[in-house]
Amino acid sequence: MLQRELAFLQELLAQRNHALFGPSSEKRPAPVAEPSAAPRPPHPGHGPRVQPRLPIVDQVHELGEADRQCCPKCGQPLAAMAGQF
Repeated sequence: MLQRELAFLQELLAQRNHALFGPSSEKRPAPVAEPSAAPRPPHPGHGPRVQPRLPIVDQVHELGEADRQCCPKCGQPLAAMAGQF
């Protein structure tokens, strides 16, 4: 009795697997080409493209007098970094 039920369930599983993953599950029909149709031009790829040149804008951020006195973390006086002006 259990052997027949096991065989039945195995056969059912095999049928479902065949329906899901069988040879036709991932096949698509081949496109039908018309003999009189002109060949299509190739698509442009995703390769590198010329990048536009953007303007370089120098922007100076000035600190207020109260913020220029000393560092809020260590308390040392602040100094301008060389080459940053």
